[in-house]
Amino acid sequence: DMVGICVDHPFFSVDDWFIGASAMNAGIPQAVQDLTVPFRYNDVASVQALFDQYPGRIACLIMEPEKYSPPEDGFLHKVQQLCHANGALFIFDEIITGFRHDLHGAQGKYGVVPDLSTFGKALGNGFSIAALVGKREFMDLGGLYHDKERVFLLSTTYGAETHCLAAALETMRIYREEDVVGYLAYQGTRLADGIRGAIDAHGLNEYVDVVGFPCNLVYGTRDAEGKPSQWFR
Repeated sequence: DMVGICVDHPFFSVDDWFIGASAMNAGIPQAVQDLTVPFRYNDVASVQALFDQYPGRIACLIMEPEKYSPPEDGFLHKVQQLCHANGALFIFDEIITGFRHDLHGAQGKYGVVPDLSTFGKALGNGFSIAALVGKREFMDLGGLYHDKERVFLLSTTYGAETHCLAAALETMRIYREEDVVGYLAYQGTRLADGIRGAIDAHGLNEYVDVVGFPCNLVYGTRDAEGKPSQWFR
């Protein structure tokens, strides 16, 4: 009945299980908030501590496969092993990483296959489409072609809209036939180099920096005390 979330990754859902663990938790019952527990990225010990503290209670762990830095020392594989050893699902949020690092997402880049994954509008080159994908044994639990209880439901009032599906099919064709991933990396590197050059030229290294990967750059801003500053941003 519990969900483990990586606290180093800022956003997973608008549903109570996540929002209740954020600063925007107004109106979420404490009983619901208590069912979401944190772990740290690249910290296997923090993952192990969750399973030790809540034996048999954690249904799944959800995380982005990477954010601003790559996984260290087999981190993703180790978390996957801990999940499966404790009967929990291993879930990737690839809303950002999907189709940017590799045609198969960051999971393809690092060679680790989660139980479930989410992908966002990069699937359709900006069209309003998203996908929940995963191993058949888990996806079938929400399907129609069995006589067991359906443990989840995917439904939408926009289900009949098909433009986004056409966009996704064409986008995937282009991804397979052209080096979109390589082009994103090339252009991102050019952009990062240009911004870093401007930062150096204006003597702003103490206040502005560029982190992340070429296909997913993040701009950091700090105030006069060297603290992160959203106002400055």
